[in-house]
Amino acid sequence: TTFGVVITVNAAAPFGLTYPTPMVFTENIIITDVVPTVSGTGITFSISPSLPAGLSFDAATGMISGTPTDESPETVYTVTATNSGGSVTFEVTITVEPELGTGDHDQLVFSVYPNPFEDHVMVSGISGSATFSLIAIDGKLIQKGIVEGNIIRFGGLPQGVFVLSVTSQDGKSGMRKIVRK
Repeated sequence: TTFGVVITVNAAAPFGLTYPTPMVFTENIIITDVVPTVSGTGITFSISPSLPAGLSFDAATGMISGTPTDESPETVYTVTATNSGGSVTFEVTITVEPELGTGDHDQLVFSVYPNPFEDHVMVSGISGSATFSLIAIDGKLIQKGIVEGNIIRFGGLPQGVFVLSVTSQDGKSGMRKIVRK
C-alpha cells in the first residue's frame, strides 16, 4: 500500500511589532514617515480603524505617511502584521492637533513626536538647519542646541511639561508644548 504525504512549511509568525507611540501631529504639516520595527518574512500589514484624513498606511511596509488635514482626537489604532505563520498586533496612539498660529508668515510650523517622550523627539516640517531652546513651564531656559536632522536629543531631563522653541536658518520660529515621561 502506498499513500501520498503533503508537507506545508509556513514561515515563522511575525514578532516584535512596534511603532513610536504616542504620536502627536499637527494638521496641515507633513509628517516624517513612521516605519514599524518587526521581525519576520512575507509580512503584510493592516490597520484599524482608518487613519485620520490625509494620512496613508502602506499595507506592504506598515509605513504611516502624509499630511494630516483635519484635527483628530487621541485615538488608538491596531496594526496587524500577518504572514503564512500567523500574526502579531500593536496598538499605536495618534492625535492630530489643530494648527496654531496668528497668521504670522514668519512662524515656523512643525510637528513633534512622540509626545510624551523619554530622551528625544522627532520633528517634521523643518528643512535645513535649525536650533532649539527647551524652556521649563516657569520660563527658565533648560537646554539649547542644534536640531540633528529631524531629531532633538535631551539629556537628563526630569519628568514634566516643557515648551520647545525651534528657529530655522531663515529666521522663522515656532513653539510646541512637550511632555517628558
